[in-house]
Amino acid sequence: MAREELPGVKFFLNDTVTITSGGEDDQVVTVISLIEIQPEPIYLVKTQQGKDIRAPQSRLSATDT
Repeated sequence: MAREELPGVKFFLNDTVTITSGGEDDQVVTVISLIEIQPEPIYLVKTQQGKDIRAPQSRLSATDT
């Protein structure tokens, strides 16, 4: 199934990303859901320890895997 791009949304389901700020810095996580789009995309991400975190797109960066 092809990924459908949404304007302003950088990450997709199962993307591996890094949290860059907000108390969980430098943690590598996996995108499990897009919760909201406006005013900024908010994702539900899962840590390697199994914890779910809500993270705005501005706190995430792409991770090379």
